[in-house]
Amino acid sequence: MGLKSKNISVLISDGEHPLLTQVVYCLSKSSNIRVYVVSKNDKVPMKHSRYIHKFFHVPEFENSEKWFNHLDGIIEKNDIDIVMPISEDGILFLLDHKNSWDNFNKTTILTSSEYYKKGINKAELAQHMKTFDIPCPSTYILKNGTIVDGDVKSLSFPCIVKPASGISGEGIHIFKEPSELKDFVLTTSKTYVIQEFINGYDIDCSVLCKDGQIIANTIQKGSEYENRRFAPPIGIGFLYNEDLLDVVKKLMRSLQWSGLAHIDLRFDSDTNTFKVIEINGRFWGSVDASMLVGVNFADLYIRVSLGESVEQINYKTKTYLSLKGLVKHIKRAPLKVFNFSFLKNQTPLFFSIKDPLPVILRFINRTRVILAQRFSS
Repeated sequence: MGLKSKNISVLISDGEHPLLTQVVYCLSKSSNIRVYVVSKNDKVPMKHSRYIHKFFHVPEFENSEKWFNHLDGIIEKNDIDIVMPISEDGILFLLDHKNSWDNFNKTTILTSSEYYKKGINKAELAQHMKTFDIPCPSTYILKNGTIVDGDVKSLSFPCIVKPASGISGEGIHIFKEPSELKDFVLTTSKTYVIQEFINGYDIDCSVLCKDGQIIANTIQKGSEYENRRFAPPIGIGFLYNEDLLDVVKKLMRSLQWSGLAHIDLRFDSDTNTFKVIEINGRFWGSVDASMLVGVNFADLYIRVSLGESVEQINYKTKTYLSLKGLVKHIKRAPLKVFNFSFLKNQTPLFFSIKDPLPVILRFINRTRVILAQRFSS
């Protein structure tokens, strides 16, 4: 019996992560997958999703062994076939307990702890890419107020400074003059990477790998953005580019990567090359967009982890808008609201309509936060 006809029970082990929504929506497209969720946060709106079979609140204990005992009980009682972490913290937590947790063999395929930690840390990744001659920006490491890797005098300006670990563009600075960078260096004790600013544009590649080989991928470029600088795009366009894919193949092979990753790159218009900026070693915000163009990474990840062979998938080259992107787009072109094919196939709107309760709860939570901020100021 093939996996497509066999019922599969999947347990998401870090359901407190915001990406739970997109992952569950992707899994809902697979009729033979039953979704279970463990979360350290009992107030997650997706707890009330019609696509989640059972939701378990397991708080964070001082002793991790107690948490794993609860997880083992859930796995045994519900005949769980596979455990799938969706965030970097969730993956790191399981990797750190690989040798002490008896059910680790039930997890989805994961990169080794050494290479995973190296891949998601911008400073360590930059050094790794230098070693393997993988195209990347000129990078310097800042630790405890001291630049420890390279002569910063050769750095061109403007430059970008970002935390060695971080997400969603948080903590990123652009400095136009050496004096600005010097002032910043004197005021921080955290680890940062300092990189040259590359003239060009951002572009991403999402992959599913096994032992360093890419099994499935999509390439996407931002087409619509919020006003907040360095924020993820709210509209993307899918495309093919073999030169970019060759760079990513070399990167994933060098890290012997297994599992999912979302690689941020930048096209250097001065050298006509693609340069790797960072790796997000987890699910990503537009994973549901990849599903709509033909590559359901969540479903594929489970099937590959359970031993199924997967053929290369060709995806559609079309645009996608998040809900924020859709609102912004409709303000410019109101008649788009009547294009039902577009709304169904190129936005997450129909998922939200079919599963309204989590959307309503998120709206209520955001409204409470906004009102609290206004009345406290």
